[in-house]
Amino acid sequence: MAIGENIKRLRKMHGLNQTDLAKKINVCSSAISHYEMEKRQVSNTTLVDLSNIFNVTVDFIIKAFNYYIGNKIVQIYSIHVIIESWIKLI
Repeated sequence: MAIGENIKRLRKMHGLNQTDLAKKINVCSSAISHYEMEKRQVSNTTLVDLSNIFNVTVDFIIKAFNYYIGNKIVQIYSIHVIIESWIKLI
């Protein structure tokens, strides 16, 4: 999964629109749109701000492999973690 998609999904999971998120990190709402569409690179400072707002690590935002179970996010590094996550739900 790409960074832009991760930001969008996290934003929506936290019930924020682009304007609300933009205000929280002191950027214009078009910047959020550009991040989500990957038309603009997210600065390191902004990644830290986003990680604090969403209560996840910067690594979590930039990793390409996040797995969503309903509204719960599980960060995946390998297939065995996926299997363990499903076993815990059963």
